[in-house]
Amino acid sequence: MERNRKRFKRLNIRTPSMSDYLSGETDRTVECPRLSRARSAIHCIRCKVFVGIVPEVGSAVLYLTDNGLDEKALTTVIQHGFAQRTKWGNQTHSVDRWNTILSEESGEIARAILEDNLEKIEEEGVHIATIALKMSHMARKKRKEIESSKEEPR
Repeated sequence: MERNRKRFKRLNIRTPSMSDYLSGETDRTVECPRLSRARSAIHCIRCKVFVGIVPEVGSAVLYLTDNGLDEKALTTVIQHGFAQRTKWGNQTHSVDRWNTILSEESGEIARAILEDNLEKIEEEGVHIATIALKMSHMARKKRKEIESSKEEPR
């Protein structure tokens, strides 16, 4: 992380803090598209690339804004992830447990669709996206644990 901070200082970009993410003050505009490994939220105006940190995953994820995804929606998912982590701590549920939680959220968005409540649809969509990221992270983490245990000499 310290190495990235130095890199940002050289580029004269302020690295965002957790409070920046929670307040939505994370977007920074830069000219260089080669920052896909950066640990912050950056928008490149030349390449239309949005790079955002997802703390549960622990590495940067790259979103192409050309594919119709709204940057505000992506930022909202990141903010919700931070809020959940602040509220509940580091959640290390099994993939089965995440699937149960995801199914419950799917039921809530189905009800919102039935009621034609666009605000609730948006809110539940953010919940589903956040949970799907956490679920993916847990599966990846478990897979790496299994792979590393196979590589260790006995």
